[in-house]
Formats: sequence, C-alpha cells, structure tokens
Amino acid sequence: TATQSSYIFNLFTFNPPLSYGTWSNCDSPFFTNVPLTSLVIDPTDDPNLYGPDVFLIFNGKNTMIHLYGATDINNNVIFPYFYAPLGYQVTVVVIGEKEGKLYSSFTPITIGSNQTVNFTLSETTDNAFHAALTALN
Repeated sequence: TATQSSYIFNLFTFNPPLSYGTWSNCDSPFFTNVPLTSLVIDPTDDPNLYGPDVFLIFNGKNTMIHLYGATDINNNVIFPYFYAPLGYQVTVVVIGEKEGKLYSSFTPITIGSNQTVNFTLSETTDNAFHAALTALN
C-alpha cells in the first residue's frame, strides 16, 4: 500500500507520470518570453485535516511544480504560485491523507489572468491514484 509521502516522492521524481524523467521547480519562474500571472489554488476542505500537497503538472511539458501553503489576509490556507505562465494548460494534482486513507483531486485548467482554482478532495485508492497519474502521460 502506497502512502501520501511515497506518492509525493514519485511526483518529485516524476515517476509516474513521465517515467523517463523530467524537471521540477518551485522557487522561481522557468518560463521565458511568456506573460506570467498569479494562480491561487484554494481548498474547499479544511487543509489541517488532510495535509494536502499541491502540484501543477504541465500538459506537453516535462515539468511539475510543487506549491506550498500560505495564508491569505483572512488566515485561510491557500496555495499560491506567482509565476504562472498565462494560457498554459496544467492539471492541478492534490494529494492528502486523513485517518490513514488517501484523498486526491485532479483538476485540468488553462491558466487565466490572476486565477483562483478551488479543489475538493475525494477518497481514492492507491490503484485509482496511480491510474490518474499515469493518464497524465
């Protein structure tokens, strides 16, 4: 049985998806000559209950970005990314764990100007999560 941490390791090594390898980044923009915008990933669930990890998986690019939690002006936990390339297609992948059960969310989006995307976690199985990652190849 896989755990949230083992899936996070697989996402950082991107194995799967894209088991042939890739590149990840979290602290600076890697897109050049592209307009950048702010993207906020906003949980509908209490993040303190699930400990979610949020990733952006770019369609057609061998890259992913791990977003880290921050608090907004109302002290709500959000997952911001201030260097989002405008118009790019990504899948927002969120994984969490509650009471020993795996939860996830897969949300495909096209990055719009100063966009906020909500996610809701649903209980999943190891096999279903693995299949959803593999489908991103």
